[in-house]
Amino acid sequence: MSARFLGQIKTIWLQDHSDDRNRELVEDFAYVDGDGNEWKASQGSIISGASIPDAFWSVIGPPFVGNYRRASVVHDVACEQQMSSSEKVHLMFYYAMLTDGVNWLQANTMYQAVKNFGPAWDEGVPTSFETSRRPISEVDAHAFVQRVRVAADQAGDGASPQEVERYLPQDS
Repeated sequence: MSARFLGQIKTIWLQDHSDDRNRELVEDFAYVDGDGNEWKASQGSIISGASIPDAFWSVIGPPFVGNYRRASVVHDVACEQQMSSSEKVHLMFYYAMLTDGVNWLQANTMYQAVKNFGPAWDEGVPTSFETSRRPISEVDAHAFVQRVRVAADQAGDGASPQEVERYLPQDS
């Protein structure tokens, strides 16, 4: 089965005295992965791009921009609702980015960023979205991205996230 997105992203901006980046989905939207699993972002879901750590925005790009914006919407909702383990949710993000035309190096880099510094939880063990992150500064985010790109180069063109991880230094 080929992976695909279902529907169009339709949102309204929320003005709720937060950092003013929250949006509410006004229609259902979903990603169906290559195994036929549907990752649904239901009408009424709130998205903010928070599943991609802010420190990486200047390096790999902010959410809602570029070819990965549809993947970031589904990733945001899957993280907020903890639809599966964080490992599976972040891997879904990787494959959704590829489905959306993101090149493998950018998809790998973004995957490694969310896997290592994004929300983390175990399946079936509810965890606070905000407290589950490993902190990182913008300077360290730049250095991390460079390490990922070196590892990806060593792993070879088209390498999977798991293959790239084998070349990442253990302290990453």
